[in-house]
Amino acid sequence: MRAGVNDGHGMRSAHNMHNNIYKRRRVPPEVVEKVARTALLILLSAAALLIVACALSEGVTCNRPYMIKGLECCLDNNGNSVCDADEGLAAAPNSTTCPKLDCGACPPQIVERNITATRYVCAKDGRVVQTPGDCSAASPNPFANYTLVTRNSTVIQSFSVRPACRDGQQAVEVHFTAGSTSPEVLLEVKEAPQADYKEAYTYTGGATDKYLYGAFCTSVNCAANKDFILAPDRAYVIRGRFDYKELFGKYEYSDELFMDARSSGEFMTKLCS
Repeated sequence: MRAGVNDGHGMRSAHNMHNNIYKRRRVPPEVVEKVARTALLILLSAAALLIVACALSEGVTCNRPYMIKGLECCLDNNGNSVCDADEGLAAAPNSTTCPKLDCGACPPQIVERNITATRYVCAKDGRVVQTPGDCSAASPNPFANYTLVTRNSTVIQSFSVRPACRDGQQAVEVHFTAGSTSPEVLLEVKEAPQADYKEAYTYTGGATDKYLYGAFCTSVNCAANKDFILAPDRAYVIRGRFDYKELFGKYEYSDELFMDARSSGEFMTKLCS
């Protein structure tokens, strides 16, 4: 066959080759759809991972000197927004670090220690103080805000107390007058506003005008020539209780009176020699 001359067989061969080439390059539609779905799934998965990572990062809170790194906190003592571990920096010797924010590994915030403390007991009134010099200071007045009760009895004409001296000791003189004889007159005292009254002395002489004496001391020997004794360096409220049950079917009470027998009180500063 001559060059440049095409017979029917040659033209058919060229046409078949062109069709084969076209068939090899054409992609079936179902393949294209599958590839598109796969690509879309990959993009959606990547977006979901990005959203989850952002949400987790927002849920992490790190207090200084810590900073957020991914989903954890890392130490950033120098405040340059770079983890010290990434810079090769060691933690400060005196710093307290909590590995992975596990506060169970942190040093305890409350440390129990046995401490020996010395206190002193005042010989006069039994107060517990921090220094021996505190015993010379007057104890607080528990009746500073207390209102004394006034009875206005029609039978008890008078009831009074005043500083006195008995055998060279500070004392109290109690004087009462009454319109009728009472078989018992009880002198009652209390040392605090809410405390119960305690009996200091019971007089059974039946007089309607009587003086009684009490000393502020703790020794039994100081009770000589006194009707009763009271502890010194304390404040008291005193009252008289008169037994008129046979005459009137009841007790009659005097007005309440205050006695300051603390070291600086009027009952202890009276000179007795």
